[in-house]
Amino acid sequence: MLNLHIDSNLQINRQVFKQLAYLIQSGHLQAGDKLPSTRSLAKNHGISRNVVNMAYDQLSIEGYIEIKRGSGAVVAGVKAPKQENRKRKSKTNAVTLKPEVFDKQLSAFARRCFVEEQTKSLQWGFGENKAEIDFRFGVPYLGESLQEHLQKAFRGATKRLDSRQLDYGDPRGDRRLRESISNYLAISRSFHCQPEQIIVTQGAQQGFDLIARALLDRNDKVIMEDPRYLGFERIARLYQADVDHVPIDGHGMIVDELPHDGRYKLIYVTPTHQFPTGVVLRYDRRQALLEYAEKTDCFILEDDYDSEYQFTGRPVPPLASSNGQRVIYCGSFSKLLSPAVRVGFLVLPESLVSHIARLKQYLDIGCNRIVQQALVELLNSGSFGRHLRKTRLRLERNRNALLRTLEEKINEPFEVYGTQGGMHAVVKFNHRRRATFFSLREAANQIGVQIYSPHSYYVKKPEALHLIFGYGHLRENEIREGVRRFADTIKFTP
Repeated sequence: MLNLHIDSNLQINRQVFKQLAYLIQSGHLQAGDKLPSTRSLAKNHGISRNVVNMAYDQLSIEGYIEIKRGSGAVVAGVKAPKQENRKRKSKTNAVTLKPEVFDKQLSAFARRCFVEEQTKSLQWGFGENKAEIDFRFGVPYLGESLQEHLQKAFRGATKRLDSRQLDYGDPRGDRRLRESISNYLAISRSFHCQPEQIIVTQGAQQGFDLIARALLDRNDKVIMEDPRYLGFERIARLYQADVDHVPIDGHGMIVDELPHDGRYKLIYVTPTHQFPTGVVLRYDRRQALLEYAEKTDCFILEDDYDSEYQFTGRPVPPLASSNGQRVIYCGSFSKLLSPAVRVGFLVLPESLVSHIARLKQYLDIGCNRIVQQALVELLNSGSFGRHLRKTRLRLERNRNALLRTLEEKINEPFEVYGTQGGMHAVVKFNHRRRATFFSLREAANQIGVQIYSPHSYYVKKPEALHLIFGYGHLRENEIREGVRRFADTIKFTP
């Protein structure tokens, strides 16, 4: 019997193909071995038979198997790499593909990275997806108006280039960009900081890595929310930190449940728009969290990933605006412009600036200077502000379309969270269990709709089915049609 590991957030036919190809390459399956029928493999793993057929067809095209009429699929004459003391697995024993690294030349760090990457898909790693309507979350609007803004900014940046700007720059980031970011934060977020406190990074993820490298040793303790953003947790675990989790409710992290035993180095939070639930950390809890950090002498890492997209009132000021010496602020242009820009930034307490700057210099010398100059053009010309205002209105219309269509089309009890801002909403189906997600996802795929679940972000898994609907990149008509199709699917899926 074959036991494959199926991740619902990745393209399933590619997973089946890759895992079967691995079993053949590694010698677990050898020439002449018969593969299970497509029907039985699909049934055993709770996936569509069409998906298995696609994987088998690709295996046949690439010469891994031969499909014989009347006798099914057998492994072709592929020679597995020779390994000393290899023992052939008995055909009667179950073969389970495990994400292990056998190459002893890799460092322990690289092996930990490999295991993390195999056992849990990264939030942004959805792989290829040909669904007609994809409710993928975390993706901003990438339409023509944004493209025009970027093209104009890059033209302006390249026109003004001189020899100095083509040389290596300040590893902290170009001075003009850090000044522009400082001004932007003061105006839009009521957060006043000095350009000297800012380190420009290649996206928020590099910022997280810099902080983890600078602060965390093996067995150091980190606190995160539950549910939480896995992108930071995986980095903390790569550096062998111990991660504890504090639950959230409708008002953010339950600060009263913060641990008081042991010394914690770092608290990671998303206070202005909790990921993935979208709730905002209440004012009294913000103050209590800052007091906890002072009392326990630990830093807070504030991930402010999309709070500019708040639909009523002004965006909630960041924690760092209340205590700039205890809070490390991480921002990014991935959600505000495009993930392809690959620019983020850290606003650091003065005590950390020189250390993080030196570390950044050792790791990559500095970020792309032409991209930095283009961002200066965007921020200083007013194009960035106009783009944000237009995008905020578009997102609000999309949010409204999603909520209205859910209300009109879904004929069973549900609750919606995180609708006051952002690019996604979480929907809880009160009378459905979490395990029904896989069959529901397969059924939706059959009619051209891709849906996602936030379950993997929870340490304590919810019993009820939760779905996360991203709407940042979609048009209103696509949202309405996607929800309509999904409603038809859920109506006939137990």
